[in-house]
Amino acid sequence: MLSVFLCTAFAFASAATAFSANGVKTATAQTALPHAATQVFASRTVDETDEAKDKLILPQTYEEYLPLTAPTAVAVNASYTAIAQDNALFVYNREENEYTKYEHEVGGMKQKIQQLQFCEDGKLYFSADASGENFYRLDLTTLQKTKINEIACHTFVIYGKELYFANSAGTLYAADLESESSPVPLLPEHETNPNKPTLAFWNGELYFTDNGVQQILYKIKPSVGIPTPVATLPRRLERMTIETGVFAYTTSGGDFYACPLSQISDENAYSEVAQDGFAALSSFDGMIYAVQPQKGAIKQYSTAEKAFTAFEICASSAAQNRLSGATAACLFKDELFLADEGNERISIYNTKTQTFETFESALARTSLLSSDGKTLLAVNGTKAVLYSLTGENRGGVVASFERFKNTVKGIASVYGTHYLVTDGYAYQISKNPETQAFELIERKKGCTSFVSPTLLSADVYGNLFVATGNFLYRFSETDFMQPEKEGEEVMSSLPANATQIAFDYEGNLYALENGNLYKNGETEPLMDFAATSYVYGIEGYTPNVTALAVSVEKNAVYALCDGNYVVEIGSLHLPSVNTISVNGADEQVFSMESAVFSVVEIRERALTVAFDLTALNGATYFPYLSMERQTESVRALKIGECGDYNLLAVFDEHIRQYRSFLVLKAFCEELSASEYKTDYAQDEQKIGYLTNQIPLYKFPYLTRLLTADALSRGCKVTLLGEINELDHAYYHVQYETENGETKQGYVPKAYINLFDGSPKETETFIAGETESNLDAVWRLGYLLLGFAAICILTDYLILRQDKDEE
Repeated sequence: MLSVFLCTAFAFASAATAFSANGVKTATAQTALPHAATQVFASRTVDETDEAKDKLILPQTYEEYLPLTAPTAVAVNASYTAIAQDNALFVYNREENEYTKYEHEVGGMKQKIQQLQFCEDGKLYFSADASGENFYRLDLTTLQKTKINEIACHTFVIYGKELYFANSAGTLYAADLESESSPVPLLPEHETNPNKPTLAFWNGELYFTDNGVQQILYKIKPSVGIPTPVATLPRRLERMTIETGVFAYTTSGGDFYACPLSQISDENAYSEVAQDGFAALSSFDGMIYAVQPQKGAIKQYSTAEKAFTAFEICASSAAQNRLSGATAACLFKDELFLADEGNERISIYNTKTQTFETFESALARTSLLSSDGKTLLAVNGTKAVLYSLTGENRGGVVASFERFKNTVKGIASVYGTHYLVTDGYAYQISKNPETQAFELIERKKGCTSFVSPTLLSADVYGNLFVATGNFLYRFSETDFMQPEKEGEEVMSSLPANATQIAFDYEGNLYALENGNLYKNGETEPLMDFAATSYVYGIEGYTPNVTALAVSVEKNAVYALCDGNYVVEIGSLHLPSVNTISVNGADEQVFSMESAVFSVVEIRERALTVAFDLTALNGATYFPYLSMERQTESVRALKIGECGDYNLLAVFDEHIRQYRSFLVLKAFCEELSASEYKTDYAQDEQKIGYLTNQIPLYKFPYLTRLLTADALSRGCKVTLLGEINELDHAYYHVQYETENGETKQGYVPKAYINLFDGSPKETETFIAGETESNLDAVWRLGYLLLGFAAICILTDYLILRQDKDEE
């Protein structure tokens, strides 16, 4: 029975195979259609909810920039920071993000503010006059003062609503601030009062010092009134504070010390020593605030980290995220480079991540900066230094140049090449492809624009612009380095005293002159920086714009002011690659209708703007990803148009994925259809059947985003032509829907089986003189082979059984 069953099955299988050879082939490959991801980058679209506004970005908080000269005291609570300087109080309101100023006068006479502190309910108290004897409360809403009588304090500390103070004679008192009753002596009468003590309060106890030969720190519980010696201090102190169990103080020499309160007698316990002119101290919420009168600064010390933080209230600073006397600025993508001269370093601020880094400057002074993202060129006079911005050598010097004929007047970076201009000469710094070393190339220029050039800049398309007086000349990179080539005059109304020029994405020119920003040579300023205050200015302060950088990736101008702070200007609404309007281009791309396409050649050096095709449908702006310049010409599929742009798709062979770009039409050349497409004549058109269920693609572009219909497996299509020069080989097909509608599109050749529906003719061969059917012979052969196999298997089983029985 087994033999009969197997023979029958084998015969049917052989017959099926023979039938398949003469009929429709069985589809055995069920591999999914290879849909490549549209893009490889994360989308960075415009957040349309954000208001376009101007904001301070360096320092990163408005509170930190305050041009102090000689502060004397500081106080901090959850809502306010108060800083005393001479007779002035600068009060920062955290909720309103602004400073207000109070000036202390009595009878028309200015009185110096000596000490200040917030109480538990948020009221601000301060002492004033030469000895600090007068005591006041300041209303922070109205900035009105109230003198508190019967309190004459040389020094004081507030805990809750209790005031503890010492007068000029050194007598300690306690007073209730809420009732404003008469103060009472804190020490018993038989105790010797300390002379002008320093006070601090911690964990329910008042700490104070005497000023004997050996300075001793005492503590007292106010309710008990009996002082207890804590320790003999290793050095004499001027001011002290205690915060989260950390004892911090300053000395008469301006040194700052901090250590655990339990180890104050141990000289080795002090974790931080800073000799930098410190004076008064204050503390709040785990932080200690130290005043530096000579530097005009307030620094913040973290008791948890046992170190000073980057937070600092001042005009300029050497802190990690601050500037001091910066002289130049340039921008490449998200990185803003600053010549931080006061700190002898190059500072880099990432405008996207809001992070900050620095490296040491190799020049004594830097007047010009330019970057291509991989290197940073810094110039001063006749010296130039090239820094690396990549790899482990980031910030390291890769080349230096000094053989310039005259003072360098301007520099610009164009996609890997740096250009410089001096009187009568053009220079180029680029990497030698053979030696991989950076080389300086010099060309003497006899043209008008190089007689007395003042500025050099470049736009995003790679054009170079030389300014001479009121005139502006445009050069291509090639013409710039050709001795006989004169630039094209593009403007004759440039501000003559412009100190910098820059371009936005659409090529609009911005010129900076005397604190005013002009656009495209217009006589009326686009913006007057002096008319707007971005930081708190004292006594009619107006900013001096040192340098500016214009972004092409977002609506932003970065203005370096006074060399100490940077403002991001968003109120100008600059065009950028993030705000290229879709204007309905998505409808023609994503509609289910059949489409007409073409193939273009993107020219070498064309600017390509990559966008996220998956996020395009329904978007207001093209979802920007990145921009790059073509190093060589490349073939691309044109899937649509939008104003001056072509919408292009390129298959990247390296990552095996499609990328979508916007490219100006002027940089694209339409190819003849015969170069990539073959259309079948009417009598050449064939019939095919789909071997898989796949979409009908609008374009020869494998993405389900761009389809005209869905085709079922076995669907009959008419082949109108073929395409073999793109990412895959395609058939141009046409088919009729169930309702009789005709649609056209593209299908990869691998998914179409050519078959016109007619049966294949029988093939025969002559064996001797007898005509035999080829199929019958093969079928008989399969049957005989199958029968032989069964016989062998049966014999094997019988022999096996006999052996087992033995």
